[in-house]
Amino acid sequence: MAPTDYLLRRPLRADRPGLAKLAAAVWGPAEAERFSERLWWNDDEAHCLIAEHVPSGDVAAICAQRRVRFLLATRVAPTSTASDWYVAPGHAGAGLGKALVRKGEDTSGFMYTSAISESAADGFGRLGWVGDRRFPMSAGLVPLARSLAGRPTAGLDVEHRTVSADDAGDLAPIDQIWEHLTWPAAAMMVRDAANLRQHLALAGGRRYSLLVARRHRQPIGYLLYRTLPRHALNAFGAARVGIVSDYLVDEADVATLRVLVGEACRRWSAERVKVLMALSAAEGHRSTFSRLGLLRPVTVGGRLLGGRMTSRSMHQPEPGAEGHWHLTFADNDTDLILGAAG
Repeated sequence: MAPTDYLLRRPLRADRPGLAKLAAAVWGPAEAERFSERLWWNDDEAHCLIAEHVPSGDVAAICAQRRVRFLLATRVAPTSTASDWYVAPGHAGAGLGKALVRKGEDTSGFMYTSAISESAADGFGRLGWVGDRRFPMSAGLVPLARSLAGRPTAGLDVEHRTVSADDAGDLAPIDQIWEHLTWPAAAMMVRDAANLRQHLALAGGRRYSLLVARRHRQPIGYLLYRTLPRHALNAFGAARVGIVSDYLVDEADVATLRVLVGEACRRWSAERVKVLMALSAAEGHRSTFSRLGLLRPVTVGGRLLGGRMTSRSMHQPEPGAEGHWHLTFADNDTDLILGAAG
C-alpha cells in the first residue's frame, strides 16, 4: 500500500465507528470504545490527526495531541503532547506514524510525549526524539499517608473547593503561585490559571477538588485531585482510588507538598477512598511521596505493576528541554484518560 493511498486529516464524529475498528485491531474487541470519550474530542477542534485509507475508508492510524504551553528554561513555547499514537497492524510499514507526527510538528513549536510503550519509544527515537526519561508512578494507602502527613504548621492554611469547567471560580491564586515559582532550569507545562481552565474543559464536565496552600495569606502551592470511577484501574479491583492529578509547589518546598497531600487524604478518608496514586519527576518530591508510604514499583495481589505504571517521556531536540522536568499526571494526560466517562 503506497502512502498516496492515505489521507491525513482531522477526525469527525462520523469517524467513531472507524476509530472503534482501529482500537479493536490494536488492543482487541474488548477495547473497541477506547477512543469514544478521549479528551481531544472536548477541544474546540479535535486536536488529533488520523490517516484514512482512501480505498477502504478505514481509519489506519491516529496521532492525537493536547495543546499546551511549555516553559523551556526562560522562555515559553507553544507545545503539543502526543497522547495517542497508534497504527493498525494491517497498515504497518506504510510510514503512517512518522507522517502523522511530522504533520503535527508543522503546527507545534515543541512536541513531547509520555506514558509511551517500548515500541512507541523506538518509533519516536527513529524520528530523532530524545530524553527517554522514566518515572514510576507511586501508590499507597490513604489512611497511612494521612497519618504520616501530620498537621499544617503554624501560619499555613489550606483552602478547599470543587472546580469544573462550568464552575472554576476565581483562579487568581493559581497565577500567583505560578508567577512566584522557584524551579531552576525548568522544563515543564505552564501551570497557570489558563492551563487549569483548559484542563477542566478537556475533562468533559468532570469535577475536581482543588487545594490551595497559603502562608500568611500568600498562595504558595496547589494540589488538584479526584477520585476515579470504580474499576477504572482493574489492578485495584473495586477499591476506590484517588489520584493527585496535578500539583505545584517550589522545588524545595517539600513541607507544603506534604501538607497538601495530607489534606487530600483527610478528605479521601471521609469518602472511603483506600488507595492514592501520584507521579512526580522531581527527586525531592518523589522522596516526599515515599515518606508518606507511597511506593514504587507497586505490587497488588502479588502482581508487579511498576512496569505498566511508569511514565516514559521523550521530546524533540530543543534547547531548554533538558532542564528539571515537573512531570505529573497532568503532563502525560493519564488523569484525563483514566475513567474517561467518569
